[in-house]
Amino acid sequence: MYCGKCGGKLGSDDKFCGGCGIGTAQEKLVISDPTSPVLITNKKISNTHVGMIACAAVGLVAIVVFISIFFVGNTPEGVLQRYFSTSFNGNYFRADRRYSALNVNNSISGFLAELRLTEREYNERLYRTRGYRNIRAYINAQAQEETERLQNEFGRDYTVTVEIIDSRELTGRILENHIDLLRLSYELRGHDPNSIIQLDRIRSIVRVEAYIIISGSLGHGSRYVEVEVAQIGRRWRVMQDGITGRLPRFG
Repeated sequence: MYCGKCGGKLGSDDKFCGGCGIGTAQEKLVISDPTSPVLITNKKISNTHVGMIACAAVGLVAIVVFISIFFVGNTPEGVLQRYFSTSFNGNYFRADRRYSALNVNNSISGFLAELRLTEREYNERLYRTRGYRNIRAYINAQAQEETERLQNEFGRDYTVTVEIIDSRELTGRILENHIDLLRLSYELRGHDPNSIIQLDRIRSIVRVEAYIIISGSLGHGSRYVEVEVAQIGRRWRVMQDGITGRLPRFG
């Protein structure tokens, strides 16, 4: 006798199949011919079920990852955590490109326009005074120096976390006035506001007070910050310019 599900051989007294564990009490689950169409059909059904379960599992994992990235992590607190963690690990350009509300390249252009210098003129001064050939080389060198300083102070295993103290959302007329002031401040410095930050797409602004906590095997420390985080479209972005704030102001 054979199991009608997996084709395993059965003893006359077996109550369960040793291959798949199914009970043999039902007649249709016990067959005399291992090549029976019943067995072949059952195997096909079994394989189909396995495939369906596997696809469902993969789909569920994909949904969980999507939600964790785009919904759970897309909060003012989550964006602040990633922004400062990336910055304090020496990736200034990545932090600004991924998590800042400001367009990095246009922000640099606005910074140079404010100084009334072309990028070439600025790079020449940067090379004469600091020994770096261009803005990006200078920023990358600063990032490396900052990372080495943190490693020496806290250990090479240091981590960065953000502890939120308080957060306040700007709403209604307060939000509108704040956006108008931001637009005016850029215009007074000779910048095109919409080229640097998409003011017209801001849906909300949250003012956050927090401690940036750095911990490692050699010790730990903290730094108090007040930061505004804007919801631009559906994504939260830090309204902080981490690049031009590190550039020397020649003038």
